[in-house]
Amino acid sequence: MYRFNIFPETKLIVVQYQGDIYLSDITQLNLAAMVHPDYDPAFNGISDERLANIILSNADIRVLTDRFREHGLSGKWAHLISTPRSAVSADKYKQASKDIHDNNMFSSVAAAANYVGVADLEKYLFE
Repeated sequence: MYRFNIFPETKLIVVQYQGDIYLSDITQLNLAAMVHPDYDPAFNGISDERLANIILSNADIRVLTDRFREHGLSGKWAHLISTPRSAVSADKYKQASKDIHDNNMFSSVAAAANYVGVADLEKYLFE
């Protein structure tokens, strides 16, 4: 499961994933976000993966990076993680997408907030 919000006033996209997440889930999210009237590929983002089990193969990550390159994703993204498996997926994505946009993984909201430049990030996250 996923949900997202776009906050144009802070140029921020917040995504929360829960449960087992596959390429198909991320694809559905991307399609929904891209047709949202406030979507901008230059916005920074938070990918909250603390309640998720991200299941992506290396081939899946290549599909994602190709898609993001094609759609001009350029914002800085922080991946909030809490498990070693999430860290591995986030690191693989970080390495594969380093020529597309800045992204990094964090275990604390404060560090993620600092990275994307939103001081009061807690108020934008899902409960």
